[in-house]
Amino acid sequence: MRHGIAYWMTGAFACCGVLVSLWSCGGNRSERHRAFSGRVITVSERLLQGDVTDTLRFGRLHAGETARLETGIRNAGSDPIVLVREETTCGCTRLEYDARPILPGDTLRMAVLFDTSGQRGWQFKVVRLYFSSGARPLRLYIDAEVE
Repeated sequence: MRHGIAYWMTGAFACCGVLVSLWSCGGNRSERHRAFSGRVITVSERLLQGDVTDTLRFGRLHAGETARLETGIRNAGSDPIVLVREETTCGCTRLEYDARPILPGDTLRMAVLFDTSGQRGWQFKVVRLYFSSGARPLRLYIDAEVE
């Protein structure tokens, strides 16, 4: 009787594990429509006519490491927007993203990389993102403490 319960419990846990893994993968949804779970910055044509800023905090980092922070840019407008140019205040920051239009309601996944080589103490960097529909850039402030 004891062995029967153990086998039943093992089978039940295995079955639950399979169901959880299938559920967490999101089934057959396409990558473009999968919900983004990181921090999302919302922009629109109207917002990009004024000053739009946000701060990305890396926290405490060790000198010499390259830190990566995942974020997303969500288009809350009614027309597609395109990230056409980026500027950084230093060569220690860079972005990784797919160069594609951001359709209304969609989120562009982006990684912000910060190379701490040669950096010490509190660091404050600026990344400017220029969009096709905006007169002004979205300014992302990068904040980190490098030990």
